[in-house]
Amino acid sequence: MELYTARRFIALTGTHAHGDAGTDCTAAFHATAAQYFPPTAGQNVTAGEWTTAPVPEWGGPEDDGELIARALRASDRGTKALFGGGLTFRQLWEADVPHDARSECDQALAGHLAFWTGKNCERIERLMRASPAYRDKWDSPAHANYLATTILKACSYVDKVAVDLRAARAADGEDPGDFVDPHQQAAFFDGCTYILQQLQIYDAKRNRLMNREAFDVLFGGRVFVIDAAGEKITDSAYKCLTQSRVNRPRIVDDLCFRPGLATGEIVREGPWSAVNTYAPYVCVATPGDASRWLQHIARMLPVAADARILIEYLARAVQFPGVKIPWWPVLQGMKGNGKTLIAVVMEYLFGETYTYRPNTAALARDGMKFNKWLSRKLWVTLDEVTLHDKRGFMEELKPIVTESRVTYEAKGVDPVMGDNTANGIILTNHKDGLPLTDGERRYAVFYCAQQSEADLIRDGMTQQYFDDFLAWLQGGGFAHIAHYLQTYPLPAVLPNRAPKTSATAEAITQGLGTAEQLVQDAIEEGRQGFAGGWVSSYYLDQLLDAKRLKIPLNKRRSMMQALGYDWHPGLPDGRAHEAVTPDNRRTKLYVRPGHLSLQLTDPLAIGRAYSAAQTVSAFGGAGSVISINNNR
Repeated sequence: MELYTARRFIALTGTHAHGDAGTDCTAAFHATAAQYFPPTAGQNVTAGEWTTAPVPEWGGPEDDGELIARALRASDRGTKALFGGGLTFRQLWEADVPHDARSECDQALAGHLAFWTGKNCERIERLMRASPAYRDKWDSPAHANYLATTILKACSYVDKVAVDLRAARAADGEDPGDFVDPHQQAAFFDGCTYILQQLQIYDAKRNRLMNREAFDVLFGGRVFVIDAAGEKITDSAYKCLTQSRVNRPRIVDDLCFRPGLATGEIVREGPWSAVNTYAPYVCVATPGDASRWLQHIARMLPVAADARILIEYLARAVQFPGVKIPWWPVLQGMKGNGKTLIAVVMEYLFGETYTYRPNTAALARDGMKFNKWLSRKLWVTLDEVTLHDKRGFMEELKPIVTESRVTYEAKGVDPVMGDNTANGIILTNHKDGLPLTDGERRYAVFYCAQQSEADLIRDGMTQQYFDDFLAWLQGGGFAHIAHYLQTYPLPAVLPNRAPKTSATAEAITQGLGTAEQLVQDAIEEGRQGFAGGWVSSYYLDQLLDAKRLKIPLNKRRSMMQALGYDWHPGLPDGRAHEAVTPDNRRTKLYVRPGHLSLQLTDPLAIGRAYSAAQTVSAFGGAGSVISINNNR
């Protein structure tokens, strides 16, 4: 039904007509108009100027095809009568409208398009002319400016326009609601990556790895559209992310932990890909006086060079998180001298998530087979270490200290390779707590000045001292130390092997087992077969057998290497070419690094050099006489 108040004349035949043409119908007219043609929103708004661009707040699709597809999907979800007409956008666009209401539907279609185009009149006209709803009336001379007037009127009463859903929700934190269409899903699942190795989803915003059940709990409670036509839906967020026919999820092979990259960044190395799971931890760090902490270190390590080496290591780990330092400090001292405060400070700097203190006794007993605790860690503290005669465990510990990638294994899970970004420190109460060898490059040993209760009393390390120290830490000391280490001026060249300390030589001696100690004593005494920088395998066997020390033959070379000796490189398998004295047999000859005989290449000359050194020893000498002549 239509109502005209001007420029319309209707001819009536008079058949079945009732009443008198002179009757005043004003009241009846207004009643009819009020009942059947109520005012609509914006009816009294004056039409504006013709526009060729969207309003500033618009953020809809630029592409016409995408715009119409998006509008149709919204229509299929039941968006009706938003702009008059009582019909959906799809019905208006496809001209599926009552024949006697086509003008009203033209206006409603223009209203919908005003919303989707941001009131861009030129674009509205272009889209309407391209639609199945096009009518000849729009270009009829008898209806001049009909379409333009319809469009301008639509723009006058439409007060909202399409916006970029992702940007809008990012700005105001708006929830997408119970119904999430494909365009909303990109923002809704932003930061989520499917991990093939774990068959799980990593959420970069929460820095969390989730299985299907956890993902559905966190992101669920909604209906998700998973196809372009809007016909397929699911209530599973996991299914939506992984099986959508519109949005393909980010898929990578594995996780990685790269503190130098942004959280969620994809790393590609050849065919392998991974998502970075490092999220920066920022502790409170403020400029201030950190001297109290430095004084505590000086009490433990009165040798200034030792204190400097330790502080540089800590600062290096803090300033370059995740960069592997291929050696660890070993701090030894009397129980209760505050060694653990070093670990406490570093745990403050790196945060609970990225630090760990494993049960060292359990590790030494059971080994490092199950080491998943090391994954995604920046700092590890091995506390109360007692590993004397645990050389097997020391071998397992080596890759953790030195390697940037290691094999991770958890109970019931296949081993996998992963990033190892952990630096750390070893704390022990015992000087022989960590067995070291000459030439050790992985551990820098520091012996604290406190080796007894008397030393603690001497240095004022009382209960009151530590109570006051902890109060200072919690009252701002942590933040001052953090700033100090973050800004500490590091030297241009940083050591990639453990530097020697004032305790290195003693630590090597302390780390020797019974067999190694016996051999070391024989070397220092200059006994036959052990004199002049040489060790004979024959005399070595005699010494070990006499003390009934069961060192397997295939392990004896490793033992000698730990003491800094190895087979002479000029002898195949280390064995002399002819019998040497005083052994009277073709023994294997070990020699220390830097020995003058290393210049010899003639096997016979090498044997004579050994014999000469033992002859001097037999007559009470301490040195060796070598004639370097490979032609004799």
